[in-house]
Amino acid sequence: METTKGLRTAANLILRAGAPTLGALLLVGAFLADVALHGSPGFGLGQWILVAVGCCLLAVGFSSAEWRGRITLLSVSMVASIVLCEVVLRLVAGARLGSIYVYDRDLLFALPAGTREYYSNLPENGGNEVLVSINSQGYRGPESSETTGSRRIIVFGDSYVLASATADERTFATQLQAKMGVAGLEDLHVINAGVSGYGLDQTYLRMQRELGRQRAEMIVLVVYAGNDFGDPVRNKLFRLDSFGALALNSDIDTDSIREHLEVAGRTPYVIRAWDLAWQGLLAQWRKGMPRGSPYRATEAFLEAARSDYRNYVVRLDNRVGAEVLEDYYDADVAMTPDSESAKYKIRVMYDILSAIRALATSRHLPLAMLIVPHPIDAIVGYEWGQVDVKKYPSYVRAGPSKIVRDIADSLGIPNVDLMESFGGDSPARYYLRGGDPHWNDAGQRFAAEQMADLIVAKRLID
Repeated sequence: METTKGLRTAANLILRAGAPTLGALLLVGAFLADVALHGSPGFGLGQWILVAVGCCLLAVGFSSAEWRGRITLLSVSMVASIVLCEVVLRLVAGARLGSIYVYDRDLLFALPAGTREYYSNLPENGGNEVLVSINSQGYRGPESSETTGSRRIIVFGDSYVLASATADERTFATQLQAKMGVAGLEDLHVINAGVSGYGLDQTYLRMQRELGRQRAEMIVLVVYAGNDFGDPVRNKLFRLDSFGALALNSDIDTDSIREHLEVAGRTPYVIRAWDLAWQGLLAQWRKGMPRGSPYRATEAFLEAARSDYRNYVVRLDNRVGAEVLEDYYDADVAMTPDSESAKYKIRVMYDILSAIRALATSRHLPLAMLIVPHPIDAIVGYEWGQVDVKKYPSYVRAGPSKIVRDIADSLGIPNVDLMESFGGDSPARYYLRGGDPHWNDAGQRFAAEQMADLIVAKRLID
């Protein structure tokens, strides 16, 4: 009896002293939380959980024995529930909540080998989920050893090539392989080397790294005229030196993007699930809001483009943060092509494409280019953004694509300009809806047909 009473007394002392101490530590941790707890910017869900548990534990030390037991039970229940949710989410929702990128010292970010991710299409685009699988070489699709083709075409590009909204069998790369088979080249395997968010600067550096270990017969480069001009300014991997020549930026500071991606990789799945649900609610709310002027979006893009140019080129800001994961319409190149920012981006585009052509030539690899326009330029009256031609008289819908085509022609790179290929067709049927600026299955099929015709007509590969 005395032993039992002594144990209870010891337990009460531990609760009175230990629980408040632990609670205070949790409160301090909440306010000094690492961004892995979603505490930057702002005060996030992870920190509120710490505050709730910390307050409960603090209350234990200042309550009666009866309430002490209740509060302790509540705290334990909260922690156990969170831990259980975390375990369940990791087991059943790993491909939906996992982090798709890892930090790469040379490329800023990359797709980790063996990654699986589910992409959810908007209701306007079918609302279906698409499983995006990255093989052991870092490419979307099956392992190369599992394919029958003995010769390879490798397709480089950004999210248009990766095509997360599209099933494997309907991506541009897969459909190009099918079209080449119809043309009598059944032994060709087309590799999908797309990475969402990549600019031509990252693609060029990736080519330097990977072409040596690939048994490629040809390169197809997909250039998105919608935002590939601005990527080098946002990524800060290259700059024009004092002589106007393209040079690697030796002063680049990647600490911020590295920290962001490392934190994203260890963020609890409970927090990720909350974020996903919250973003879904916000998206639904925004859909019900009036869009206002059709020019509002392009004006915002123009200001962002000017700001990025000032920060990097004028102010020499070399810090790279999470903003490089989000691209936007190159409004300065499209709307004010004679501006300093547009001229700088066009010059960098020329130099990078020239470097890519030289690299392909040194590897004795044929190179072809596919030029994809932004739907703002391709679709007349695009509901998610339009250009005020009265305010910006230099704007021409085909302008950005033509700039890329002119560069390609001057460098002797065979190319297909989809803006030109659309002709009198209705481009809207080749793009996703609901504000998603990417191409749909039909757009990728159309582009594959155009590229296959070019390859065969130019006899780029036999």
